[in-house]
Amino acid sequence: MTTSFLCHRHRTWLLQHPKMAQNIWFNSHEQACQLAEEKNFARATAFAGCAVEAADIALQANTLPSRELLEHYTHTCALLMQLLERTRSAPSHSRPAPAARTLH
Repeated sequence: MTTSFLCHRHRTWLLQHPKMAQNIWFNSHEQACQLAEEKNFARATAFAGCAVEAADIALQANTLPSRELLEHYTHTCALLMQLLERTRSAPSHSRPAPAARTLH
């Protein structure tokens, strides 16, 4: 499955400003958790997807990521997987759009 959560403009900006990617990662992860608690799984999935993509950029820019960063990355990926599974089994009207644009 190939899904993109960040729009091209934001992906390009984060690639040019990789130090900001960690902030986007953490903020998007937090927002995904909050939305999941509110049972808004489609929006939570979109934010979790953005968090994973921002994390990829942040970690690629970090030559020696800390154990804490790697653990947070694992938690972020697990969150996205859980949300994708939940939205996959939900009715089609509650599924996220293929390219969710949560950073606009």
